Amino acid sequence: MIKAKIKFKKKDLTTIIVNRTGLKRLFITEINKNWINIKSALMRLYNSGQSAVMGFKKWQKYSKSYRSALDKGYYSPKNARPVNLQLTGDMMKSLSIGSGSDNVIIYFDDDKAEYHQEGTDKMPQRQLLPKTGEDFKPSVFKYIKQAAGKAVADLIRRNLKG
Repeated sequence: MIKAKIKFKKKDLTTIIVNRTGLKRLFITEINKNWINIKSALMRLYNSGQSAVMGFKKWQKYSKSYRSALDKGYYSPKNARPVNLQLTGDMMKSLSIGSGSDNVIIYFDDDKAEYHQEGTDKMPQRQLLPKTGEDFKPSVFKYIKQAAGKAVADLIRRNLKG
């Protein structure tokens, strides 16, 4: 299984909000509410043959032998362009979200994802999710940022009422 953690960082918030309880929970709730948008943004990139990781562009083309097999009708109905990593769809269907006490984890629960994420000596790396220190592309990150903004606004609203 490969994972990308979206960690809650207190230093990113104002001091007033940092010292309040419940922000982590609100952030995780908002991310879960926004999951359909986040997943759709990821799938748009994957379906067009692109990584969702900042700094990575189009995935490397399939090897000649694999393209030849596709052209001959093996692995039907998949075709060679774009490189979208979908043969049966099982790997992409395994894209999921989970949460811990201070983070949200986006992950693939299909073993094939790890081979694409890291690459092998016979297959180039086609990175699906950011590793530690890397970021999602803006088209995905905007939904994460939106969820964080809603969580902060909700917390402020609750504290003004209280």
